[in-house]
Amino acid sequence: MQVKGILSCLFKRQRGAAMTELLVALPALLLMGLGGLQSALLFDAKTTINYATFEAARKG
Repeated sequence: MQVKGILSCLFKRQRGAAMTELLVALPALLLMGLGGLQSALLFDAKTTINYATFEAARKG
């Protein structure tokens, strides 16, 4: 019975450690993900502006 209690206590500690690790890593992961999304949006805007200027130059 005592071994079961010790194992139960260890698993509870592991669950808490996982939550702490997630809270430490989550801001960095969100920053990288949102930064990648922002880079893709900037690239799309740059491509659109380049295409618009080429079309304007073509029309004269």
